[in-house]
Amino acid sequence: MLKPIRKIFLIILISAVITGIASGYISAYFILKSKTPKFMTVDVKGIVDQKKYELSRRLTEKQEDPAKLEKEFAAFLAKLDSILGAYFSEKNTIYIRKEALIDGDYKDLTEEVKKKLNE
Repeated sequence: MLKPIRKIFLIILISAVITGIASGYISAYFILKSKTPKFMTVDVKGIVDQKKYELSRRLTEKQEDPAKLEKEFAAFLAKLDSILGAYFSEKNTIYIRKEALIDGDYKDLTEEVKKKLNE
Protein backbone atom coordinates (compact mmCIF):
# COMPACT_ATOMS: atom_id res chain seq x y z
CA MET A 1 0.00 0.00 0.00
CA LEU A 2 2.89 2.37 0.74
CA LYS A 3 4.61 1.83 -2.61
CA PRO A 4 1.78 3.23 -4.86
CA ILE A 5 1.45 6.33 -2.65
CA ARG A 6 5.20 6.90 -2.81
CA LYS A 7 5.12 6.51 -6.59
CA ILE A 8 2.26 9.05 -6.96
CA PHE A 9 4.05 11.44 -4.60
CA LEU A 10 7.28 11.26 -6.67
CA ILE A 11 5.37 11.85 -9.91
CA ILE A 12 3.62 14.90 -8.42
CA LEU A 13 6.92 16.19 -6.98
CA ILE A 14 8.80 15.80 -10.27
CA SER A 15 5.92 17.43 -12.19
CA ALA A 16 5.89 20.38 -9.77
CA VAL A 17 9.68 20.85 -10.07
CA ILE A 18 9.58 20.74 -13.89
CA THR A 19 6.64 23.15 -13.99
CA GLY A 20 8.40 25.54 -11.59
CA ILE A 21 11.62 25.54 -13.61
CA ALA A 22 9.74 26.04 -16.89
CA SER A 23 7.68 28.93 -15.52
CA GLY A 24 10.85 30.53 -14.11
CA TYR A 25 12.58 30.41 -17.50
CA ILE A 26 9.52 31.77 -19.30
CA SER A 27 9.14 34.61 -16.78
CA ALA A 28 12.83 35.50 -16.99
CA TYR A 29 12.70 35.51 -20.79
CA PHE A 30 9.82 37.99 -20.95
CA ILE A 31 11.21 40.20 -18.18
CA LEU A 32 14.61 40.44 -19.87
CA LYS A 33 13.03 40.94 -23.27
CA SER A 34 10.95 43.87 -22.03
CA LYS A 35 13.91 45.50 -20.26
CA THR A 36 16.42 45.19 -23.11
CA PRO A 37 16.36 48.42 -25.12
CA LYS A 38 16.07 48.45 -28.90
CA PHE A 39 18.63 50.52 -30.77
CA MET A 40 17.65 52.40 -33.92
CA THR A 41 19.40 54.94 -36.10
CA VAL A 42 18.29 57.97 -38.08
CA ASP A 43 20.46 60.01 -40.42
CA VAL A 44 18.97 63.38 -39.44
CA LYS A 45 21.99 65.29 -40.70
CA GLY A 46 21.72 63.63 -44.11
CA ILE A 47 18.00 64.38 -44.37
CA VAL A 48 18.50 68.03 -43.41
CA ASP A 49 21.53 68.44 -45.69
CA GLN A 50 19.57 67.00 -48.62
CA LYS A 51 16.77 69.54 -48.05
CA LYS A 52 19.30 72.38 -47.70
CA TYR A 53 20.90 71.35 -51.00
CA GLU A 54 17.50 71.26 -52.73
CA LEU A 55 16.57 74.71 -51.42
CA SER A 56 19.94 76.27 -52.25
CA ARG A 57 19.73 74.86 -55.77
CA ARG A 58 16.26 76.35 -56.18
CA LEU A 59 17.59 79.68 -54.88
CA THR A 60 20.49 79.83 -57.34
CA GLU A 61 18.91 78.20 -60.41
CA LYS A 62 15.33 79.40 -60.23
CA GLN A 63 15.95 82.63 -58.32
CA GLU A 64 13.13 81.89 -55.88
CA ASP A 65 12.35 84.29 -53.05
CA PRO A 66 14.71 83.61 -50.09
CA ALA A 67 11.97 84.44 -47.56
CA LYS A 68 9.68 81.83 -49.14
CA LEU A 69 12.46 79.22 -49.08
CA GLU A 70 13.23 80.07 -45.47
CA LYS A 71 9.58 79.52 -44.51
CA GLU A 72 9.57 76.25 -46.42
CA PHE A 73 12.71 75.12 -44.56
CA ALA A 74 11.17 76.06 -41.20
CA ALA A 75 8.03 74.08 -42.06
CA PHE A 76 10.23 71.16 -43.14
CA LEU A 77 12.08 71.21 -39.82
CA ALA A 78 8.81 71.36 -37.88
CA LYS A 79 7.44 68.37 -39.81
CA LEU A 80 10.71 66.47 -39.29
CA ASP A 81 10.55 67.24 -35.59
CA SER A 82 6.98 65.94 -35.29
CA ILE A 83 7.83 62.75 -37.22
CA LEU A 84 10.89 62.08 -35.09
CA GLY A 85 8.89 62.89 -31.96
CA ALA A 86 6.49 60.10 -32.81
CA TYR A 87 9.40 57.66 -33.09
CA PHE A 88 11.19 58.97 -29.99
CA SER A 89 8.09 58.61 -27.82
CA GLU A 90 8.39 54.86 -28.21
CA LYS A 91 9.42 53.40 -24.87
CA ASN A 92 12.48 51.27 -24.33
CA THR A 93 14.11 52.48 -27.53
CA ILE A 94 17.40 54.31 -27.94
CA TYR A 95 18.02 56.36 -31.07
CA ILE A 96 21.55 57.00 -32.25
CA ARG A 97 22.69 59.37 -34.97
CA LYS A 98 23.76 57.28 -37.93
CA GLU A 99 27.10 59.05 -38.30
CA ALA A 100 27.93 58.18 -34.68
CA LEU A 101 27.88 54.43 -35.38
CA ILE A 102 30.88 52.47 -36.48
CA ASP A 103 29.43 48.98 -36.61
CA GLY A 104 26.40 47.07 -35.47
CA ASP A 105 23.10 45.65 -36.51
CA TYR A 106 20.65 48.49 -35.87
CA LYS A 107 17.37 49.26 -37.58
CA ASP A 108 17.78 52.34 -39.77
CA LEU A 109 14.70 54.57 -39.86
CA THR A 110 16.09 57.08 -42.37
CA GLU A 111 14.09 55.86 -45.37
CA GLU A 112 10.87 55.63 -43.35
CA VAL A 113 11.33 59.21 -42.13
CA LYS A 114 12.04 60.41 -45.70
CA LYS A 115 8.85 58.76 -46.96
CA LYS A 116 6.79 60.40 -44.22
CA LEU A 117 8.36 63.77 -45.02
CA ASN A 118 7.35 63.44 -48.67
CA GLU A 119 3.72 62.61 -47.85
